[in-house]
Amino acid sequence: MSSCRRGEKNKQRSCAKALSTAPISPTSTGKGNARNNIIYYLVLLLLLVACQPVAKPERAFYHWQTRLALSQAEQQRLHNLGVTRLYAKFFDIDWDERRGQIVPLASIQMDTAGLHDLELVPVVFITNRTWAHVESEAQLQQLVQRTLDKIKNLGTPLDPRRISEVQIDCDWNQSTRRVYFAFLEALGQKLASQGRKLSATIRLHQCKYPQRTGVPPVARGMLMLYNVGQLEDWAEDNSIFSQKAVAAYAPLPRFPLPLDVVLPAFSWGVLFREGEMIRLLNDLRAETLRGDARFEEIAPRRFRVQKSTYLNGHYLYQGDLLRIETCGGAELAAAAQFARRELPRAEQRWVAIYHLHSGLMKALSEDQLEEVFGVF
Repeated sequence: MSSCRRGEKNKQRSCAKALSTAPISPTSTGKGNARNNIIYYLVLLLLLVACQPVAKPERAFYHWQTRLALSQAEQQRLHNLGVTRLYAKFFDIDWDERRGQIVPLASIQMDTAGLHDLELVPVVFITNRTWAHVESEAQLQQLVQRTLDKIKNLGTPLDPRRISEVQIDCDWNQSTRRVYFAFLEALGQKLASQGRKLSATIRLHQCKYPQRTGVPPVARGMLMLYNVGQLEDWAEDNSIFSQKAVAAYAPLPRFPLPLDVVLPAFSWGVLFREGEMIRLLNDLRAETLRGDARFEEIAPRRFRVQKSTYLNGHYLYQGDLLRIETCGGAELAAAAQFARRELPRAEQRWVAIYHLHSGLMKALSEDQLEEVFGVF
């Protein structure tokens, strides 16, 4: 039995004992006894509230690759962990400078064979620069409809009854907030007419300062406990997650939306060229580069390209630098503990891990993931 379950049983036994030994309310009259009656009922009410069981959060994973085809091992892992939901990136929306229009990119391709036991939440990532090119209400409504049509199109192989929520992922700012929120408002209304909810991702800085950044008009928020450091600074140790970086946001205020939470379990390589950050190389680990003559490890998890070459489909030049950032078991557990401390108790909460991929299966054991979910 996990320590979490043992703690819950101990709590129930303690509450039962407290309630059974609570003094019987006095029945005689008088001011003193009336005051005692009030105190008695207040104590009893507090005990009853404290003893109410907290619903265990539901478990989920994110899937962020264009090809969704769960292996037998992945299906078994999800089943063993009691995962019932998959947040799957359906496509990106971005501004295409060459074509001079807003376009969908990186559309998902699905093999539904391993999805029968999972609820699927389509996620659409929208770049911030997109909103600068939405200049009228007609354009906004067109983008809303095209987004819905694209989701419907890509989700054709699925039973539509299994899609109860759509999520938008966008790191909005002060200059894009008005248009982005208007988009969410319009999209949410159309989804509501279909009996579906709309949720949106919330970064830590947006959760910490809602008066400054605004609160998106959606049913739920998904708090992202990662990408908190200075990605473009070569001196940064781990921009994905560090306890020091997230501690700066504590204590978190009570956010005006119900919050779910997503925790980091991924790695990437941050490519620098002539002092500037060029791009990210997803799912890249230091072990891949060590022992390869094309790369020299000049510091822990920092490499110099010794010979111009291809890596993960990208061409690297001699002299390029790579910083490998990883969130393994320690970082994942620390993120879970932070969320457990800072988020208020909720009647319903989804706890998700970003993201499901073959590297995760090798990097983290089932026991490690169970322990993280068990924190809640």
